[in-house]
Amino acid sequence: MGIKYIHLIRHGQYHTDKQKVNYGQLTSLGRYQAKRVGKRLAEYDVRKVFVSTMIRAQETADSVVPFLVAPKVGNSNLLVEGIPEFPDRLIKKYDLKKTHLAKTKSRMNKVFKRFFTRARGKDQHIALVCHGNVIRYFVTKALGVSTAAWTEFDIYQCSLSTISIDESGRMKVVSFGEVGHIPTSKRTFI
Repeated sequence: MGIKYIHLIRHGQYHTDKQKVNYGQLTSLGRYQAKRVGKRLAEYDVRKVFVSTMIRAQETADSVVPFLVAPKVGNSNLLVEGIPEFPDRLIKKYDLKKTHLAKTKSRMNKVFKRFFTRARGKDQHIALVCHGNVIRYFVTKALGVSTAAWTEFDIYQCSLSTISIDESGRMKVVSFGEVGHIPTSKRTFI
């Protein structure tokens, strides 16, 4: 009986000043974090890697993939960052549009439906290099809890979260936000 493992990797630390030319690119610390998570992911037989098209995820994947044994790599616009839903108090606070949130949630649900399918045959390892909001949303869906709960926890950059899916379709969160591969002084959230 095989198990499908979905390894969710959050991108590394990146430049956040929108006025700078390097906005969105990994910092030197972000590149270091990405190499560390690449070495950690190499412990699994990852054969497919799907990557958000945002630059910070692309650069993270560029550092992760060389540690893996000949994976197929694909880019996906569906994995880009976004806010799938927010409690009403935060929608008002940040002046968000519910229609935009609904579109983002629909997109993330499409990704979930595409990748989080039951195992077939032997064990399989797939990696998704994406973003904190996306990962937290997927974890709530896998747990079968309110997806609005994604706002109640945070996740380190270049952390590794793993969800297993058996042949019946049952999902388990094997790990969330694992960062043992990154020294404490090199861990970041933003």
